[in-house]
Amino acid sequence: MQKPAKSPRVFISYSHQDAAILDSLKVHLRAYEWCDAVSVWDDQRLLPGQDWRAEIKNAIQAADVAVLLVSPHFLASRFIRDNELPPLLAGKHVLWVAVSHCAYGTTPIADYQCVHDPRKPLKGLSVVQRDGVFLSLCQAIVARAAAKPDGSGGPPHPDDSELAGNARPAEVPARIQSLGLELIFIPAGRFQMGDDLRWEETGAYWIGKYPVTVAQYRRFCAETGREMPPAPDWGWMDNHPIVNVTWFDARDFCAWAGGRLPTEKEWEKAARWDEAKKHSRVYPWGDEWEPDKYHSVTMTGMDLGSTAPVGSHPSGVSPYGCHDMVGNVQEWCEDGLDERDEPLDALSSVETLARVAVRATRGASYAESDSRICSAAYDFWLHPALRFFFIGCRYVLPDDVC
Repeated sequence: MQKPAKSPRVFISYSHQDAAILDSLKVHLRAYEWCDAVSVWDDQRLLPGQDWRAEIKNAIQAADVAVLLVSPHFLASRFIRDNELPPLLAGKHVLWVAVSHCAYGTTPIADYQCVHDPRKPLKGLSVVQRDGVFLSLCQAIVARAAAKPDGSGGPPHPDDSELAGNARPAEVPARIQSLGLELIFIPAGRFQMGDDLRWEETGAYWIGKYPVTVAQYRRFCAETGREMPPAPDWGWMDNHPIVNVTWFDARDFCAWAGGRLPTEKEWEKAARWDEAKKHSRVYPWGDEWEPDKYHSVTMTGMDLGSTAPVGSHPSGVSPYGCHDMVGNVQEWCEDGLDERDEPLDALSSVETLARVAVRATRGASYAESDSRICSAAYDFWLHPALRFFFIGCRYVLPDDVC
């Protein structure tokens, strides 16, 4: 594991009634502590004779990340309410998990994104599912090490509306900003595409800095009356990419958000083109194969592994600043092939849609470890009605819509 430039200092706030949950989390964090990826403090570090109130206050002041283990006992604690939550929520990067069902919605904690689906608290999960939540929490903490002092970088918070890269925030409709879709502006122009590095051209567009998340897709379902797709084995976690969506699901989400899916040209340009050097990288991060720069898992037997929080591998970012263009999930694209394997240029008519046999996906998923398949030029073709636990989507907003 690569050591981050700055190890986040983590303060864990919890109720002593939930000490068993704390102990389980600390087992997962220990591997990160051993390689100096994090520095963890909780009140079990207090020594006899220490001024415990002063030690807790000092640890909170020194912390970069606040981890909250939220439960009825946590919310009922007067000390946590009066002495820990105010400074933690005022200036720290907050990550929280739901230990058990509780009234967190009546507190300021509800303003912060939960690491997992709070409707499925830890105490109701299997050991394997609980371990998955803890792993996601650890990855989110470590990803924070890549954040800038102003709080940008790392996995997105649902309240973030700052747009990255060549951003022009005033030109993005407020409705789209309110959805938490962080966008990167890709200017019009030529770039080199494919293994043969042929010259292609795109118009200007905005593309998602991250794949569409579970939280964003859940909001789409809630507002349109749709059902969520079947949950993967590891369950729904809000800051992970959405999976198990068909091409039609992905298309409808993007349309609801005022945009569309990326074309293959748009996806590949955002993934590999270095405008300053006039060079198309082999991989989003460069021309050399470096598997530690993307999220991948070796699947064994019935263990399918899982996705990771979006933005967990900032060292693998593309020249334009897009995250997870390789690893985590494959992503549906707009392009289709008809039954004669001829590209379809116009997709507006019912007849054209009916003839589509397959649709393109881009970006190798977390299940891939082949360097050739993980290149930014590699594409896949699948039937648009299929669902897979390793396929999600990314949002595009044409510049002429703004």
